Amino acid sequence: MGQVSLDTFEAIGFDDTLAYRVVGGVQFSPYFGFEVAYVDFDDTDGDDSISKLSVDGTNAVARGIYPLNDKFSVFGKLGFFA
Repeated sequence: MGQVSLDTFEAIGFDDTLAYRVVGGVQFSPYFGFEVAYVDFDDTDGDDSISKLSVDGTNAVARGIYPLNDKFSVFGKLGFFA
């Protein structure tokens, strides 16, 4: 597998991007929760049509939670991004 240099990312325009994610959710029980989010990875400012990119969307996720003790738990997520 080839490596991608930092120069490649700068040529595509990833050097000045601002990405953010807004998340909200609810935990119905100690074992189950639900999240929704809006994600915006910003636009790239490449010189050609191949390197111009805009990625944003929403996602919904179900969370399965397993409490280990009063202070720690592990969780898994299953959902989609559109």
